[in-house]
Formats: sequence, C-alpha cells, structure tokens
Amino acid sequence: MRSEIVSLYMSGRNYVGSVPMLREIQFENWKSYKKASMLFDQLTFLIGTNASGKSNALDALEFLSRISSASDITSAIVGDSNTVNLRGGLEWITYEGAKNFTITASVSGEDEKTDYEYSITVSIDGNTAELENEELVRVRYQGNAQRRLRLFWTDAPDGGAPGITARLYNTKSGTKQPMRRNLSVLSQLEIYEMREEIKVAVDHVLQTMRSIFILDPNPSSMRAYSRPSEHLNRDGSNVAGVLAALPDKRKKIVEDLISRYAAKIPEKDITRVWAETVDRHGVDAMLYCTERWNAKRTLEMDARGLSDGTLRFISVMVALLTQPERSMIVVEEIDNGLHPSRAMDLLSAIQDLGSKRKIDLLVTTHNVALLDALPPKMIKSVAVATRNSSSGASEITILEDLPHLSRLIAEGSLGQLAARGKIEESIKAQVRNA
Repeated sequence: MRSEIVSLYMSGRNYVGSVPMLREIQFENWKSYKKASMLFDQLTFLIGTNASGKSNALDALEFLSRISSASDITSAIVGDSNTVNLRGGLEWITYEGAKNFTITASVSGEDEKTDYEYSITVSIDGNTAELENEELVRVRYQGNAQRRLRLFWTDAPDGGAPGITARLYNTKSGTKQPMRRNLSVLSQLEIYEMREEIKVAVDHVLQTMRSIFILDPNPSSMRAYSRPSEHLNRDGSNVAGVLAALPDKRKKIVEDLISRYAAKIPEKDITRVWAETVDRHGVDAMLYCTERWNAKRTLEMDARGLSDGTLRFISVMVALLTQPERSMIVVEEIDNGLHPSRAMDLLSAIQDLGSKRKIDLLVTTHNVALLDALPPKMIKSVAVATRNSSSGASEITILEDLPHLSRLIAEGSLGQLAARGKIEESIKAQVRNA
C-alpha cells in the first residue's frame, strides 16, 4: 500500500524547501472566545462538551480559508451563492457584542528557522464587516533568539472610508499602497509586484490558508447522482463524481485503497468501492460497493443502500486521497454513525493516510471508544474546549499541559475520563488555582 501511495502522488512533483503548514491559531473576541489559542499537530483531536466552543474554533479556520481566496469579508461570514453562512452570522461573530475580532495564524516558513505570523482584525458595523488592521511578520530563529520583520501592515483606517493604507516593507517606513477594506490585504497583494521576501511570505501564507478543507459529510446527499468533478464538496455530496473524474490509473489505485481501508467498517466485509458514470454522456456518477455476506454470497449495491457511517467514512478517505498534499482537513464529529467497535479501524486509517500523504487533520469527537484507542504518545495531540466558570468564555487547553495529567490518567482511560467529565473538572480546577 505504501508503494502505491508514493508512486501515485509523489511522481512528477518537486518540493523545494519546507512546504508551509499551519502551526497555531489564536482568537480574540471571536464568537464564544474572549482570548484563546490552539496548536496543531499532524493529527489533532478537539474534544469538549456540547456548546464548549469546538465548532466556533473550526469556523475560524473556515473564515481564514475564505478570505485567502479574495472572498468579500462580509460574505465570508454571512455566506453567498457559493458558501453557507458561518453559524450565527454577523450578529454572533464577536464575543459578547464586541466591535471587532482578531484572528492570528502562525505558519511554517521556507526553512526550519523561519515562521510567519499573520494577523487580521475585522470590525463589525451593522450588516457590514470591514478590515480594521492586518499585518504579516516574518520570524527568524537564531538559537533562543528571534528576529522579527514586519513585511506589511496597515494604518488605522479613516472612519467610514472604503479604503485602507497598507505599508510594504522597504527598510524604512514602508511603501504606501491603497487597499480595499472589504477584502483581506493578503489576497489583494497576490497580484502586486513586491520585494522578494514579501512575495515569498504572502505566497506561503496564502497557500496554507487555501489548503484548509472543511469536510462535513452529509450521507443523504452522497446517495444521489453527482457530476464528475476535480474538487470534493464540503458535504461530500459529489464523492462519486470526484472518483469518476480521476484518470483511469489513479482512479483504480484510489478505489483499491478506499476498499482496503473500508473493508472492516460495516458488519459485512466490503470487498470493493468504486464509482462510475451511468449515462452515455458521462455527466452523472454513482458510488457503488460490493459486500461479502458469506463465503458463497456477495451483494453489489449503490450508495442508496450504504449506511450513514460507511458513507461518512468513505468521504473522509476520498478527501485524504484526493486533497493536495500538505493540506489541512477538518472533520467535525468524524466518527458520527460509526459503531464504537470500529473506532480503532478509523483511527488507524486516518493516521496511516494522513502520515503518508503529509496531510494534517483536525477532528472533533465525542466517541469514548475512539479516545480510548489513542496511544499514550498521542495525548499531546488532544485539545479540550471548555467554558470558563466565571466569564462563560470558551477556552482551549492542550491535555498534556495539565499539571496533574499522570494522576488523572491513573483514574481511567481517556475516553472514560471524558465521559465522566473528569477532564473538564481538572481544567476548571487548574483555572481556579491559577
């Protein structure tokens, strides 16, 4: 399987230097977060009770992805003909009615000694969201020291003005460049002639933000026919179309891999998963699978006969096998619809494919069995969303940062601790004692 993935995806690609990845995101006055940050690993789990702020954290990533592609800032929040609104829209986009919010992202640079910090502040005025401040900083590491260089930043905008002035690094006070306030400066700079260090940084950060893919599979929509397509829809509705559109050689390898990973998911073993067009014009595709019911009997069915859990699993596999390498895939409630006994199979599949294809995953889960399946070394990849007892604000805690983690783990498995609310209790006790 390893050789198949390598031959399929690495041939013909040349990666020069370090390919950018998202390291950390910080929120200030963002939805239920007053001030918080979250670190990312190759596989990061975000857990927490209902209404703890998990979905709000994912929405921040969606917002960054949208504004990186020159989406109007207001539309990035309220949606348009091509995108749905972020939950709550403009009315609930800021913490307790604050006038603005700030999101800061840390991105790995072109080598191990370089990072980039990108920050955007957006003000809310009635039915409009506008740029208030934006900057990009290069961070160079020399031992324990840092050298910070502001590559671009903005002046404070005039009240009500449609434009904002960006300053591009020029070794002095910055070259002034008029920009629009309804778009991110980062996306506008893509077409400008700039100093090389600014261009490299802008390209790195844009590539990272555009590689964020939010997957929220909707099994009902996956049971319908879909048009062949190069890009997977957010709801997974065109899984069949994405598979059917692949070149023949690549299609066979991808479908074989999905079939192997999916074999243990349903009660009856899946022996094959594939998609094909069903009309002479090749405009409608359907997803199919073959199940082995016993030694002598197999059953072929289309997506209409597959369970919700199986369809969600297939959509995750398709995303992992067709999204560009170095992407970040975000899946909310990744194990929804899967039986707890299949948790280990799911974990093994996403770990294996994510590692081999160099794709970061951020997933939320409530599944006790999935958390119990995590090996001890992965505890550092678990983040917990909670609500502060005093302020009600959402907070994110990295599990390994808890001072009494070993004592906590001694009380039971990670899944059982989460189910009994012990993790949240420990975090709140730490806050009270701080």
